[in-house]
Amino acid sequence: MRASTLADLEREDYPWAIVSSDPPKHTEKRKLAFEMFKPGRLREREPMVRAYTDELIDAFIDRGECEFVSEFADLLPAKVILTLFRAAPRPSRPGAALGVATRASARASRRGSRRPVRARASTTSARFLRDLVLERLETPMDDDLSVFVQRHKEHYGEVNLPNLISDASNLFIGGIITTTHLLSSMMMLFIQYPEQQTIARQGGSHLKRAIEEVLRFESPVQMGPRLVLEDTEIDGVAIPKGAIVLLVWGAANRDTCVFDSPDTFDVERKNAKDHMAFGNGTHFCMGAPLGRMEVMTAFEQIFARMANLRFAEDKNDFCESSRG
Repeated sequence: MRASTLADLEREDYPWAIVSSDPPKHTEKRKLAFEMFKPGRLREREPMVRAYTDELIDAFIDRGECEFVSEFADLLPAKVILTLFRAAPRPSRPGAALGVATRASARASRRGSRRPVRARASTTSARFLRDLVLERLETPMDDDLSVFVQRHKEHYGEVNLPNLISDASNLFIGGIITTTHLLSSMMMLFIQYPEQQTIARQGGSHLKRAIEEVLRFESPVQMGPRLVLEDTEIDGVAIPKGAIVLLVWGAANRDTCVFDSPDTFDVERKNAKDHMAFGNGTHFCMGAPLGRMEVMTAFEQIFARMANLRFAEDKNDFCESSRG
């Protein structure tokens, strides 16, 4: 993968992504995308998330076990985002299952040695998004992508396709991978720490605090690169203009200056919400409310329908053995 350079950033036609741009470009892009994340719209989507959660649970509950990542955590966020963008897969367009391609890319990245798999998945995703954006430009629909495309077009007065696709991709992929990671980490931690699961099962504020502690303890995104735009010094270390640095949010969330016993998983931690899992300041994740709502709704249903969560015997899978 080729890293951006200062020369790239000076080009007017550079396809800035929301996550990698700075004000004023970043501010413009956030305003264009904000419509998707208004509180009222989130409340409207909760029944959809609950219905998808029940649909996925129905597929394995009678079997008594499941591979939680591939049968639930991978699928729920993809279903939600695909629905918001009205991008349901069709037989005539095999690349339309963007969630599948996105997840394949993410898994290949984590394994480190699967570059061909990641490249194919990324190509599938890019082609799908390009086709979808072009469709919405030609024939708008009553979906979030159409609203975003129209606001983008109105704001800039013309269609800058690379920028539009870059922004749509950021919203699409970001809404799938991070929520998948959070769902998976929650299930793993609740099984590993049954006493913490018991507290979270009380629901309401107990489950909300548990979500924040999972975000702190196992950040869905552990780190991210940044390009240094001017000579900088941090804690006595000189960082030259043009250098690539990594922001390690996972390490920040275990900072002993902020969190007592940071390596302890404690769903009753009073300041768990001080974590950096969603970033901070200008770049705070726009999708955080949607991700929190999805996970809250999902685990309300999981706890209501599955009473005995545990690891499957002699397997690395997650399972449940009895209904609630």
